[in-house]
Amino acid sequence: MGRFFENPVVLIVLLLVLVIVFGANKLPVAAKSLGQSLRIFKNEMRPDEPKDAPAPAKATNLADETPEETVRRLQSDQPSGNDRI
Repeated sequence: MGRFFENPVVLIVLLLVLVIVFGANKLPVAAKSLGQSLRIFKNEMRPDEPKDAPAPAKATNLADETPEETVRRLQSDQPSGNDRI
């Protein structure tokens, strides 16, 4: 297998055969499909997050908030008087 990649002529012939067999139009599509498959495989191989983990905080669009929601959000963000360092 090591000798296969040492000679650039072999790689050129291999690429030429691939272009002839599959056509120049299908090779980029096949490469993209292979890349997506590898990306999915890598994501599936990662360890799963624990089910008890809290959901990430949802980003809010402040322009869509009602005044009541803004007050509620600001009140929940303020520390209480008992939180002294």
